[in-house]
Amino acid sequence: MKNLLLLFVLFCSLRQASAQVSNDLAADGLKGKVRMVTEMEYGDAALKKPFMKNIDEYDKRGYLTSSVHHDYTLNLHFRKVMKYDTAATGQIAQRREYDDTGMLMRTVTYTHDSQGRVAVEEDHRYYDGKETVYRNEYTYDKKGNKIEDQRYCNKVPSHKVVYTYDTEGKINASRTYNVRKQLVEQCDYYYFRSNEWVQCEKQCDSVRAHVFRAIDSLGKITEKTTYAGGYSKYATESNSEFDHYGNWLQQSTEGNLTEHFYVRRKIEYYK
Repeated sequence: MKNLLLLFVLFCSLRQASAQVSNDLAADGLKGKVRMVTEMEYGDAALKKPFMKNIDEYDKRGYLTSSVHHDYTLNLHFRKVMKYDTAATGQIAQRREYDDTGMLMRTVTYTHDSQGRVAVEEDHRYYDGKETVYRNEYTYDKKGNKIEDQRYCNKVPSHKVVYTYDTEGKINASRTYNVRKQLVEQCDYYYFRSNEWVQCEKQCDSVRAHVFRAIDSLGKITEKTTYAGGYSKYATESNSEFDHYGNWLQQSTEGNLTEHFYVRRKIEYYK
């Protein structure tokens, strides 16, 4: 979930490939009734030299309740705690995040439409005593697919994301426009005998990337390779060992933006 490859994912984030994200488990690509995920990151294939540890806990609805981060190299430790308010309809109405000291760091309020879908998401973040408000307004088509995401920062429009889908309801493209209606980012997704995309072509301004994923017959993602525009390799994630839900338990990452490192994770489930 949170390994060093996120340095590159800052450019090539593919989470929006699943525009219909129902909870944190879905956003993190996890299946089953996950209660806790513990990830250990190592600098050696023998898994003897850990340098980072992350622990995420989820409630039975699939929402994060706690996230703990240990960086042994930098000697850093921090924890976030999430609390929720539930509407009378049973949907999440508000999410609050606190740091180790109990200080409120973030408040997210959700407004749902008549179909129970999130129509507005208002995100208040607090930095050094200052508040920044991000607001997303979502539009859906008749099939329930999210087709537009209008975003604001402190009530000022920042950009808009438009999604399109194939006849089977799988996302095939997204386009991001700035306030001057200029195209600033685009993603195109391709499928091959799978419900999961196997190729993504992404361009952010003048920077282009190609992402390929290998998916086995059971739908498990066994490898993801990212290339620069000229097909020089950025990084390869290789997943090995899967549990009975199809969640990977060991991952190897190698690339020219990071050193070769390994992630071993333990997943605990609700009974």
